[in-house]
Amino acid sequence: MEKKYGDLRSGFVLLVLCLIAYFWLIPTQIKVKEDVAIGPDFFPRLMVICCGLCAAGVFLQGLLGLKKEGKLKVSTFRNSPYKVNFKAYLPHGLFLLSALAYLLAMPFAGFVFSSILFLTFLFWFFGHSKIAWNALVSVIYVGAIFLIFTYAFKISFPKGPLGF
Repeated sequence: MEKKYGDLRSGFVLLVLCLIAYFWLIPTQIKVKEDVAIGPDFFPRLMVICCGLCAAGVFLQGLLGLKKEGKLKVSTFRNSPYKVNFKAYLPHGLFLLSALAYLLAMPFAGFVFSSILFLTFLFWFFGHSKIAWNALVSVIYVGAIFLIFTYAFKISFPKGPLGF
């Protein structure tokens, strides 16, 4: 029973995300010439259509399963066992917010400084309690990545106020 409600929710969310990607994300991110038969937006749109069809199938499967059991009522979704517990998703939201802060801070603080802070936070977030050890490992790791990409691959990173 709970699986059918989960199918209904996940199918609906994925379908909405596919519609947003198809009608908003792809047209704003990929430029297409008018006289091209198959443009650069063809394969992303094809993938979104396939994902959308699968999401619609999952949604309809949950919907038909609930209808067959006679439990497809709006009042059923208001009962506490079928409500989504948003507090359980708080760590996921915190992780996404930290990643967004990292991406927004990188152009201003530079790759090295923002990556050290972000990696130290990630170590702590995933359970390593020794902050000094996390910072040391982060400095070594980010320093190695910076040196390898800067000198071996000749790829430049966003520079911070210290010039690296």
